[in-house]
Amino acid sequence: VELAENETTRSRMQSALAQWHAPDAAEKIAGSILNACALAGISETAAPDTGSRRSSPGAPRQFSAA
Repeated sequence: VELAENETTRSRMQSALAQWHAPDAAEKIAGSILNACALAGISETAAPDTGSRRSSPGAPRQFSAA
């Protein structure tokens, strides 16, 4: 309740959080992981199949950072 009623504190918190905002952070992290796997010679077929991607049988799996 104190935070809800204290506009100054909320405003300072909002400003501080805005400095940490990174809307594409997950994409960058995934891209870094995939690049590291490629550099290490880990092929996409070595990755476990989580069943989250739908593809036709026999079709090569494709990874993306998105």
